[in-house]
Amino acid sequence: MKVISKKRLQILWIGILIILIPIIFSNSTLDPDLYLRFIGLSIYLIILTIFIIRNIKKHKIPFSSGIILVYFLFVIYTFFCIFTTRNIADGIFEWIKILYGFILFSLLSVLIKNIKLELDIVRSFTLLCFILSISGTIDFIKIIQQGKLVIPLSTYQVTSFYGHRNLFCQMLFFSFPFTLISSLYSKERFWKIIGFSSFVIALFLLIILSNRATWIALLAGFLSLSFFYLLRYSGNLHFKIKNISTGKKTLFLFTFLVLIFTFIAYRSCTNINSLQTHAKDIVDFNKGSTKDRIELWTRTIQMIKEKPLFGHGLGSWKIEILKFGNKGLVSEDNNTFYQRPHNDFLWIMSECGLIGIILFFAIWVIAIFYIIKIIIKCKSDEEFFFYNMLFFVILGYLIFSFFSFPGERAETIIVTSIILGLVMNKYNEIIGKKYNNPKHLKLFLYFILILVSASLYVIHSRFFSDIHMKKALIAKENKNHTVAIKEINKANSIFYPTDPFSTPLFWYRGSAYFNLNNMDMALKDFEEAYKINPYHIHVLNNLASSYELKGEHDNAIRFYKEALAIAPNFEEAWLNLCAVYFNLGQTDSAYQALANIDTQTKNQKYNKFLTVVMKSEFGNIVKTNPALQKWYDLYNKEPGKYFEVHQYSLDHKAKIFSIFTDTLLLKSIFTFKSDTL
Repeated sequence: MKVISKKRLQILWIGILIILIPIIFSNSTLDPDLYLRFIGLSIYLIILTIFIIRNIKKHKIPFSSGIILVYFLFVIYTFFCIFTTRNIADGIFEWIKILYGFILFSLLSVLIKNIKLELDIVRSFTLLCFILSISGTIDFIKIIQQGKLVIPLSTYQVTSFYGHRNLFCQMLFFSFPFTLISSLYSKERFWKIIGFSSFVIALFLLIILSNRATWIALLAGFLSLSFFYLLRYSGNLHFKIKNISTGKKTLFLFTFLVLIFTFIAYRSCTNINSLQTHAKDIVDFNKGSTKDRIELWTRTIQMIKEKPLFGHGLGSWKIEILKFGNKGLVSEDNNTFYQRPHNDFLWIMSECGLIGIILFFAIWVIAIFYIIKIIIKCKSDEEFFFYNMLFFVILGYLIFSFFSFPGERAETIIVTSIILGLVMNKYNEIIGKKYNNPKHLKLFLYFILILVSASLYVIHSRFFSDIHMKKALIAKENKNHTVAIKEINKANSIFYPTDPFSTPLFWYRGSAYFNLNNMDMALKDFEEAYKINPYHIHVLNNLASSYELKGEHDNAIRFYKEALAIAPNFEEAWLNLCAVYFNLGQTDSAYQALANIDTQTKNQKYNKFLTVVMKSEFGNIVKTNPALQKWYDLYNKEPGKYFEVHQYSLDHKAKIFSIFTDTLLLKSIFTFKSDTL
């Protein structure tokens, strides 16, 4: 039997981490890649920990560096943030991500210190970039075949192995710098071709997909590269253009050609109107996703102000943010719920407070300090370029963190752990740091093994809950409420009490029971859902409706008002509140509830409710003023005229009572359309 060489095992080991784990996915879950990749990473960490335990005497352990200490403090501090959160299940999962980042960084640092992995890392990232580039190109060609591109909407269909275009762009960007290293410095023709091909295709995709954070990251990366090259050669009077290698000249040329080709593609393959609109929206902070993001950041800052020092606890953002309302956001449609603020720095500060963000910043400030010192000290051009590319990735990661949410994904944890490991080991080599394996290290590694195994159990549980949650949503869509209840029962667990958008699973089950006319079970589930997320407008609305059906009017009014305080444009809640007041004989309050609904609404209940309420209000007035009976009868023959009275009331800020008691005005409204008054 042929024995696999140690070198091939080493390549396979790095390849699994960099190439395989970041592209595995499953369409059976709501999030196609989140849980499956963390399961893969968990198994990888378990095997890696066992390997290091078995070879601990052979390896030097670089655990005494400053960056390791700060990262460890961040892990410990965030662990305690689990106990201050309202959302413990998500808090545990978020902490596992932080823990995995620390463990992978620490263990990879051991391998990088003792085994030369730089070449394998570069090749693995280059191959990953090639795979992503080909996959992304196939998606892009499919879109072109459908007709002209509508920027940016069409580009959202380019996702490759990821659930969203932005996630694809991030991973393509992270692997992109390594293609430059392969193109310029690989000694093997195969890797030069793969590197160069990946560079050209990836650069085209990164530009054409119109992700603004990616554009900024590319610009920042190339500017930093230019700066360090100018710094390196500024004192070299003999440096000339002819000294630039042929490989670099070729890359410069093809970069220029890609930019021209991308411009032509924009002009020929895109809808010009959409392109012009997108160009304007980029700098217009009052439109589109930019406006929505700023609104989210503003609300997140409000959230931070509530608990600035320690934060609200891990996993709490998606619930706590709801209480600040949805006016001016896309979520004003009352069907959209945000998972994150699209800014990792604000996200960490809102959940972990000032202490948490200081520790997080410290990790990257130290990393940047290390890598700048390394770049300045580099002697060979190849090494200088290599660490410039690592700095390229770090800058990109920090820019993505400001505009997006890279920190929550397994593939990003892999990238940052590798970068930090490479940087820390090289810095320690420069300063001549000596390593002494700490006492009880083996015991600590066994503890890590237990932690990762326990974490794998949690992730595995959430993975299967997500599968059943997806089945439940399909059943709900098909109005198969019995199947929905069955699937939700399988999905619901202490590790998965809400769906990814903070909607409690009890709400889904309560809604199914409600549709099956099992009101007792529905109310019970809505009450449990309220305990989990007291700011969810559909939980509040359905809980209020259940109380109303039980005859508990005060509770119904209370929860409808709580829902409307969060979502002032929630038409369904206004209509339900109107019905409660009307059934209590409070027609004035019922009318005031309706007055908060836009008259252009498409809700079919609106005109029906308006007619009934206004007819009742007019009837009450007629009882004390019989002379108005004639007009009451006329309006009842043409109920649509009540809408015109209502419109007049809104346009002129006139009270309904004053309109119904003014015969001349009643005649005028009845005779003419409201828009002529």
